[in-house]
Amino acid sequence: MPNTINFSLFPTLNPFAKAVYYQLFLLSHGFRRDTCVVGLAKLAKLVLMSQRKVQDTITYLETRGLIKRLRAVLGGPVTQRRNPGRARCSASSASRGTRLIDST
Repeated sequence: MPNTINFSLFPTLNPFAKAVYYQLFLLSHGFRRDTCVVGLAKLAKLVLMSQRKVQDTITYLETRGLIKRLRAVLGGPVTQRRNPGRARCSASSASRGTRLIDST
């Protein structure tokens, strides 16, 4: 996890948003990829939240401009990460894809 995310982005997020953003970051950047596919149920289980709370958190991250919905993918979200200084990522509902976009 880059220091820019830890020291610039995370202090501005609530604990739920931190957990979801961190998981999306790990699922994309952690595998040296721009995108990942993860279902809402799986993401909720990974962050120990209800599916509804994950949906609300994804909406919050999207509203903040940190994530962007891209497309529906059978099985779950597709994510692509962005530069932490301008950190943006995509997230979606159960049947939609999520993408975290790297702006670097």
